[in-house]
Amino acid sequence: MAGLVQEAEIKIIFTALKIEGNTLEGKKKVAEQLGISLATLYNKLKGQRGKV
Repeated sequence: MAGLVQEAEIKIIFTALKIEGNTLEGKKKVAEQLGISLATLYNKLKGQRGKV
């Protein structure tokens, strides 16, 4: 179950990044929209390149 939640979370993050852009400013906006810090966003993205 936790894996499904993480997968959904990553899909939401990647969708938001497509909308806001993959720049630092885009990442800041996504983190703010999701109510998480930029560091947390980076931690969630760590190791996810190419998986979604």
